Amino acid sequence: MGFKGRKGMTTWRVLNEKPTSKRRAKLSEESTNGENKQEGEDKSSATTATENASTTKETEDDDGDLLTELFNEYKTYHEVPDNNNRITPSMFPPTEDETSKFHLDYCMRVHPHDNDTGGFFVAVFEKCANISSFVPRVTNHGEDDAEPEIKRAKVDNASNGKSDNENANDDDDDANKATDMDLDADENKAKLRGVEPPQIRVQTDLGNVPFIPIDDKTWDFIWPDMCEFYGLATNQEEAKKLHLKDDAQILPKEQIKARASGESKCFYFLTKSINDTLIDDDKSANFQSKVTVINTGLKIFNKNTKHCVARYRLNQEGVHFLLPYLHRRKKTIGLQDYILLVEKALFLLKRNKESSGHSHNLNIYLEHNAHIAEKTTTDEVEEGENKEKEEQKNGEAVDDSGKTEVPSVLEKPFTDAMIQECRGLDVGSFVFVLEGYEKDVMNSKMAMVAWKCRGEAINMLVGKEELEGVHSKIRAFQ
Repeated sequence: MGFKGRKGMTTWRVLNEKPTSKRRAKLSEESTNGENKQEGEDKSSATTATENASTTKETEDDDGDLLTELFNEYKTYHEVPDNNNRITPSMFPPTEDETSKFHLDYCMRVHPHDNDTGGFFVAVFEKCANISSFVPRVTNHGEDDAEPEIKRAKVDNASNGKSDNENANDDDDDANKATDMDLDADENKAKLRGVEPPQIRVQTDLGNVPFIPIDDKTWDFIWPDMCEFYGLATNQEEAKKLHLKDDAQILPKEQIKARASGESKCFYFLTKSINDTLIDDDKSANFQSKVTVINTGLKIFNKNTKHCVARYRLNQEGVHFLLPYLHRRKKTIGLQDYILLVEKALFLLKRNKESSGHSHNLNIYLEHNAHIAEKTTTDEVEEGENKEKEEQKNGEAVDDSGKTEVPSVLEKPFTDAMIQECRGLDVGSFVFVLEGYEKDVMNSKMAMVAWKCRGEAINMLVGKEELEGVHSKIRAFQ
């Protein structure tokens, strides 16, 4: 079943709650008494069934009275009282002429229960004229209300012996001088340190930052290592250096975007249609200068916070789109190892959440012995030995109940083939792919991003919700 949307409405009722709704408490009391009364009735008798049907009809009629009792309904804007500022003309349904002009039936309403989503209203607006950045606020105050403030301003200016324009010019000059002095001071400090002056950063909110291509300087700095590390080629020359097959897929560089110049925190992968239609300035006539694009595409790379040959790691959000172009750092494993990875990751996340005030290690060790060796720190060993010596000194029996046993899920071993595959990896991110779904990753989404640690351990870079979803899919397969 595909996505379900409903047509836009052309008519609706305009209601406004009455100032005093005294009947609300009364109706609630009547409803409670009615329910208690019905509990004592004999529902199996025909007489009671007839009474219930009659009561239902009365309740339906009462609902109509309830609506008119609690709300005022206005057919047109002219019926709205003058003292009601909450109801505006735009709240009323359009006329027949407006309906045919606006084409509200072209719009789409998305109900939460149709697709198990939130509620949305989808429409496309055409900008017919320029919109002023400043719209004066219309108030109901008269001219007399503004006179005291104007008079006070004139008195203050007169006391200084200057006109309004002179004072305004002085304020602007002072502000400009202060700004120039601050900029000069920053430039002088930067020159003394032997670095370039800092650029002025403009504070922006989410959605105000456009999607831009990665500049050539940044690309030439970060991409050679990523190309070699992940086996990603953006042209035939790079494919030859990687010794890829002639039919190997080439990653389209123009579909990789960022939201900041330089080394951005993350890179996005956009589909060709979105890139050509909305983002690419040459093809979209600079669409982002007219409409604010809040979000689009999928994250494929995040900047590394740990030392690695590649400056960016893979992101789980867009790994399924990136996999066809990824010719290295992907490991195909069997169903047994895949299930064990998910179960161990979920267990570690649950243990870390339940532990109060103590953060556990989330690393999944390739071998159980390695997990035992690194599980207990030196301080914990010394603390346990001192406790046992103290109990023996006092003649008390040593309590072994406090010792933590390794859960069974962590004791289950991986296959030798998987252990050898992971041991041969350098430190950095890579992808686990379920065997049998290598060519259908886009639909099955049976791929998980992980991080190869320095020791005999890996760390899953997948969120809890997605891990639980993968676990449910695997159970369905079984």
